[in-house]
Amino acid sequence: MMGTICAEAAVRSPPRPVPSDEELREYVKLATGSFFQHVGTCAMGTDERAVVDLELRVRGIVGLRIADGSVMPSIVAATNLDLPRREGDL
Repeated sequence: MMGTICAEAAVRSPPRPVPSDEELREYVKLATGSFFQHVGTCAMGTDERAVVDLELRVRGIVGLRIADGSVMPSIVAATNLDLPRREGDL
């Protein structure tokens, strides 16, 4: 969906003159987006502050594992397809 919104917004220009701050905010929402992977949002570890353990199990929720970039501490330099494959091995 974001790709569609960005593609639609790319051909639009803000109205001239910009009638209000609210309309400008709406244009910015449609014309921009994040293309970054969100990483480091679920700490992995053995201490009580970790969201997932070393086998990617979510603490306190039986049967749920996280196998995406949120358990990685930083953005990787290339596409990493190993994490979901390894999660299947666990």
